[in-house]
Amino acid sequence: MKTQLCYLKHFLLVLIVIFSACSNDGDPGPQGEQGEPGTANVFYMPWFTPVWDIDDEPTYKTLRKTEFLLTSDFLEGNIVLVYRKYEHNGVRRIDLLPQLILTDDGTVSTKLDAYVNGNGIYVSVRSYGADLSAEYYDNRNSFKYVLVPGTRVTGASGRIAAPVDYSDYEAVMAYYNIPD
Repeated sequence: MKTQLCYLKHFLLVLIVIFSACSNDGDPGPQGEQGEPGTANVFYMPWFTPVWDIDDEPTYKTLRKTEFLLTSDFLEGNIVLVYRKYEHNGVRRIDLLPQLILTDDGTVSTKLDAYVNGNGIYVSVRSYGADLSAEYYDNRNSFKYVLVPGTRVTGASGRIAAPVDYSDYEAVMAYYNIPD
């Protein structure tokens, strides 16, 4: 019995030493270096080729991408950017939607657009006066969207100022550190 009591005392003593050693905080360490800027609160979808799942007609086409981050709370003051990547005369181009294609006399022949409804991002292409040319809707085209928290910085006009030119795809990718 004495042996068991002795073991119990030693066991309790060891527990007390362990717990008291763990409870003492030392002095705080030095401040770490500033990290690389990241994509905090910015979400993006990699490039995707169109699958015209809503409308697939000769003069108009529409696709929908479901994005569960799109809530009424998110849409309040935040930005949804949709880009189109394609080749024109052998040169790769990336344009922010909407995009208007004009005829020689300045009328709109084709419109590429993007909009949000509910938790869906819709991309549409519409031709005015003729069937769509495949160059605007086939798999030579790809799309990418970026969800950006709104900025509260106001410019001289009193409007919310963007931290980067959203129409400049390369600048947006660099600013938010988003891979192509």
